[in-house]
Amino acid sequence: MSRFWSPFVHDLVPYVPGEQPKLSRLVKLNTNENPYGPSPRALEAIRNATDDSLKLYPDPDSSVLKQAIAKYYSVDTSQVFVGNGSDEVLAHLFLGFFKQDKPLLFPDITYSFYKVYCGLYQIDYQTIALADDFVRLGRAESIGEARFAPVDIAVLFAGAARVPRIDAALTLTSADAAEAARRLGARTAVGVHTEDWQHFSEGRAELEAAFAAAGMAHLLAATPRGERVGL
Repeated sequence: MSRFWSPFVHDLVPYVPGEQPKLSRLVKLNTNENPYGPSPRALEAIRNATDDSLKLYPDPDSSVLKQAIAKYYSVDTSQVFVGNGSDEVLAHLFLGFFKQDKPLLFPDITYSFYKVYCGLYQIDYQTIALADDFVRLGRAESIGEARFAPVDIAVLFAGAARVPRIDAALTLTSADAAEAARRLGARTAVGVHTEDWQHFSEGRAELEAAFAAAGMAHLLAATPRGERVGL
């Protein structure tokens, strides 16, 4: 079959999934498996949906789902994007936002599919080394100030996510996010992952306070829920 591939696809380096042990009682957090299983209400909804209507082509706009999401979050349906799994959503994001004149920056230890997307869409990218705790930027001054700075927009995964048995923040603390923006010489900083997940220990208020304390309040973009923001 490979003889029919285009030269471009033939040279792509495929995504290699992480180790997938074949143990029935093992929950693989790296593939977003849930030890608690689906909600009984979700199972009931699935059973109710498995009727004769499955022979019909589904609504391409996912109208009912978008309306339910919009109602729950008090936004307009035009502000809801529904994709066929997170990989498709990420594919649209990469093609829609990251094919720019400057390279895309992401940590060297992250979702390995990012490099595949960059190769598929011919997006120039560079990786940033993490420190030994896998959260902070490594080699402080050499990374932001010498290699990459300044950047136009820094998207920072903040929220200081914490889980039991791990005595460390799994995403940037608010102070670390402000420091990362400084090192990268960001003209605009966008803080994401600061709400709607119980593991986040720091919210938007803490993020704004950290940027203000660092004298960079003007760099942090306001991102009110359900509103379009120009950067």
